[in-house]
Amino acid sequence: MQLLRSLFLFLPLAAQIACQSPGTRGLIARPWQQGMALGGSESGDALYIVLRPESDWSGALHFDIPRHREYMGFEHDWPRMNTMPEWFTVDLKQKYEVHDLARGTKKTYTGRQLHRGLRLKIKAGEERLLRIR
Repeated sequence: MQLLRSLFLFLPLAAQIACQSPGTRGLIARPWQQGMALGGSESGDALYIVLRPESDWSGALHFDIPRHREYMGFEHDWPRMNTMPEWFTVDLKQKYEVHDLARGTKKTYTGRQLHRGLRLKIKAGEERLLRIR
């Protein structure tokens, strides 16, 4: 019974950590693929993203928004118990330049478009490196 109680307390926390780890900076790849590598790191005014699937992948990379403002109406993101941290967020009305560093292409998207999902197709083992500004 104690083990069951411990699992009941631990599992929501584990799910929260897995979904919003600082290593992904709040990005979510859908559909998720087992074995996919996804990482993000902020440097200066840019977010750098690495995405590498083990098998061919076609999906969307979804960006987080400032949920404290958009959903709850708070001006600031005050730390609260049992909340998902906000790492890199996009402002829905702002424009962002997405630079595919491997292919040398650049395209501009709104924060709303990035939140709805940046469509990508990647071959197995291919690594995509994106810079978002």
